[in-house]
Amino acid sequence: MATGKTTSQTPNSPFSVHGRGSMSAAELGTALAGLNRVATITVNASGGADDGSVYLTARGASLGFDFDRWPVAEAAAALARVARADTLAVRMTGPGPLSLQPLFTVRGLKLIRVEHDSHAKQELDWTGLSTQTGLRRLEVRAGVLPEGFWRELGTLKQLREVQLWWPEGARSNPGSLSGMTGLKKLAGVCLFDPIPAAFRALGRCPALEEVHVDQCNIDDTAAAGIGSVARLKNGHLWNAALSDAGMRRLCRWPRVRSLTLGENSDNQPPITAAGFKALGRLTTLERLHLQGFDHVAAAGWAVLRGLPRLKHLKLSTSPPFDVLDAVGPLRRVEELRLSHCNGVGPAGYRQLAAMPRLRSLSVRAHRSAPYYVPLDEVAGLRRLRSLALAGLHKATDAQVARLIALPDLEALILHEAEKVTDQGVARLAGLRSLRVVVLNALPKLTDGVIPTLTGFPRLDTLSLRCTGQVTDAGLSGLAGAGRLRTLHLDYARNLTGETLLRLARKLPLEELAVASSPHVTDDHLLELTGHPTLKRVRFFECKHVTEGGRRAAAEARPDWEPPAFNSFDLL
Repeated sequence: MATGKTTSQTPNSPFSVHGRGSMSAAELGTALAGLNRVATITVNASGGADDGSVYLTARGASLGFDFDRWPVAEAAAALARVARADTLAVRMTGPGPLSLQPLFTVRGLKLIRVEHDSHAKQELDWTGLSTQTGLRRLEVRAGVLPEGFWRELGTLKQLREVQLWWPEGARSNPGSLSGMTGLKKLAGVCLFDPIPAAFRALGRCPALEEVHVDQCNIDDTAAAGIGSVARLKNGHLWNAALSDAGMRRLCRWPRVRSLTLGENSDNQPPITAAGFKALGRLTTLERLHLQGFDHVAAAGWAVLRGLPRLKHLKLSTSPPFDVLDAVGPLRRVEELRLSHCNGVGPAGYRQLAAMPRLRSLSVRAHRSAPYYVPLDEVAGLRRLRSLALAGLHKATDAQVARLIALPDLEALILHEAEKVTDQGVARLAGLRSLRVVVLNALPKLTDGVIPTLTGFPRLDTLSLRCTGQVTDAGLSGLAGAGRLRTLHLDYARNLTGETLLRLARKLPLEELAVASSPHVTDDHLLELTGHPTLKRVRFFECKHVTEGGRRAAAEARPDWEPPAFNSFDLL
């Protein structure tokens, strides 16, 4: 397979092959038929009849060709001459008449991904999808999903994962998924509103273990269907508008290990303690995230103490009482996250002392409502390994300094602590076990914080975000943090490309992320492609880093991946 630049096109030949010139559809089809194996077929159709492009990749090489006034039937027929491929990816950016049907003659597909414009009304022909008996994963974003789509989909017994986003005009029936005996994961956004019937019979998918749906109006009937999934292990259900009876119909899974359940904020009547009690049936739960449930009485929250395997708990709720005090001590919990639980006060935080296995704590306050700063109580949790504090804009240097009492702390995240200065961070210099430090939106920090950071002997991950008073000269001092493997510098507006390259030369970096740095250019990005240890790189909203620069870097380092570390995952 060959690579090259796009050449000029001629009116008599609709295909321009990158690096070769123009050729007819028949010639292209003959050439494609000779390929032994293609990893990915990528089709970008823009406007349907005006322009578009196709890329074929295999073993690190690629072949590309462009369309100009292309005859759709001929183009699809040419692509269908590819004998075998692993992945088919189609992106529609206009209402063009592209047909998927010929593409389904390509054998061996394991992944099919079809993406439309947002809120597209386009209806594609899915005839032939059922012939892809080896298909393992299907992703469809936007567009209309007609009855034919569901009919074809329902016959794919080997399909393991289906992801659907924003289907605009889906038409299906209650038995649409009943033939998918191999389906293990169903995920998507806005599924239940347009196509409730298809998902009220999920219990007919005997292998289904994971259901992940966002922004869906999950009513009592839909909940009964989801609750009938006997093998469910991982459930993520957002925007539930359930009655107490609906909660009882939902919480029937005998094997569930992880559950995220968000109540619709406008749910009427709201879920009360009578329905919340159904959570107590889920005795296999190890991970639980609850949002809403503000109308559950204090006594109802004690049901969480009866979950014998619960290790990870996240609460996002604002009842008119101290919810953590109502829950009481959870002796098996290892990780606790409190997000916008502003009602938790001294009594609730004192419960943490009776949680002997607690190793990770995250507290995120909503700054528009009153909240308590719990650093006195947190300082007593000497077994903590990870601590995230966010939205505590009232916290002072003196309060933050109390964290020096946590000798085993390995990860510290301070987010939106507006009063904390260099001196506050310096008073934590004795935390010799710190490996991960995240300082986000601490506007009073200056270059004076850098010596403290480089003084942490085990520091391998550092994220600085929105610390506008730290200068380029200060950032250059990070070269002294000789163990750094991960470095994120977001909204570091004073950072120059020269300092970035100097840091890269001095540090054994494996992951680098830079955002909104106006002095970083394509040249700096391209020079980093020669770095011997970098594996994960992201340059975001740097105005002098162009798409051309990104493409050149991707060609030079096809092994680079996006960053794996995300500080917001710890909040």
